[in-house]
Amino acid sequence: MSDIDNLRKFHNWIKLQIITDAKLRTQGNTLLDVAVGRGGDIFKWVKNNFTYVTGIDNDAKSIHEKKQFDGAIQRFNLMKTQMKVPRCYFWVISATDPDVLNKLNVKDRNCVYDVVSCQFSFHYFVKDIDITLNMISKKLKNGGLFIGTTSDGDQIYPELEKNGNISTSILNIQKIDESMYNYNLMPGNTNRTTYFEFRGALPEYFVFKETFINKCKEYNLHLVRMNYFHEWYNVYDGKRLSHDEMHASFFNFSFAFKKTLNEEA
Repeated sequence: MSDIDNLRKFHNWIKLQIITDAKLRTQGNTLLDVAVGRGGDIFKWVKNNFTYVTGIDNDAKSIHEKKQFDGAIQRFNLMKTQMKVPRCYFWVISATDPDVLNKLNVKDRNCVYDVVSCQFSFHYFVKDIDITLNMISKKLKNGGLFIGTTSDGDQIYPELEKNGNISTSILNIQKIDESMYNYNLMPGNTNRTTYFEFRGALPEYFVFKETFINKCKEYNLHLVRMNYFHEWYNVYDGKRLSHDEMHASFFNFSFAFKKTLNEEA
């Protein structure tokens, strides 16, 4: 069985590139992380000199856990002893809660952000996409960027249609219906615990890119760039991925949308 350490490094590198690009484009200091999980991007915020960050997630364990693994708060507190970090606040709030905007505004005192980051999680929000995008748009400054990475329904759906379930040494995808599938990324022989090990395989929704782009436009979010992961891999100088790692990785794409009150991004 393969491990996925090189896959993790590649995906972390991609996230660093798009967070750095957003920092350069906006020259901003504030960031909202939607579905922050265990705070895996804290160092990327540090590296890009963000000064104020809010992270939200619907899973309390991801934020508050101290024993089984380092949750976001624990990880932040450890890093705070080693380097200068932004002011960070982590809240258990779901991005699909109909009252998410009000709940978040209470916590961050109506802050609007230069960057909203949503990494490897937008595929959980498609069923309630209007709630999530409304919140993201209203929490972004005009000219701010909505960035992220997500599963690519335009690649996953046809492969499931053609081959049935997708199963490799590190990945299992099973179609549920026309809108959803179960996704499980397995760690192989790595010592680290994956998100899917402590939460189990989770249903994801197909993210079809054209639908995603058009829906974002409804909330004044206009496409700046969208890249397949195989495009990122072509300019990546880290360790090469195995065939199965590439297969799993290339089911994703990155995106950046700019909040503008007209058609020009």
